[in-house]
Amino acid sequence: MSGETSLSFDYPTFNQLWKMNPESRFLYGCAQVSTTESKWFDRIIKLDTKQRKVVASWTEPGVYVTEADFIGKPATSATVEDDGVLLSLAYNQTSNKSFFVMLDAKDLQTIAYYPMNAVYPFHAHG
Repeated sequence: MSGETSLSFDYPTFNQLWKMNPESRFLYGCAQVSTTESKWFDRIIKLDTKQRKVVASWTEPGVYVTEADFIGKPATSATVEDDGVLLSLAYNQTSNKSFFVMLDAKDLQTIAYYPMNAVYPFHAHG
């Protein structure tokens, strides 16, 4: 779904080291794959604010996500805006299990899943 130019999303997050930098261009948020099929946020997106479009997206069937937090790599995230990871608490409605998902902030590819020892139903904030 990269390249979208019209999309509703919420809970924006970004690399805090770039907060007031006029060259900042990336923003991450939670969105819905389809507003007609999903009741909750089930997708994490990366937006390029200069191009004004979605440039990467992560979703899995039956999985709802919370606000994603950006964690920069200490050695480089001050000079490379999207050099870090996103961490989100996710809930799989099919298996009734919760887990943390860690995504590469550059392309939103999955780095790791960390299962939780309890169920945390969908909620908004990470």
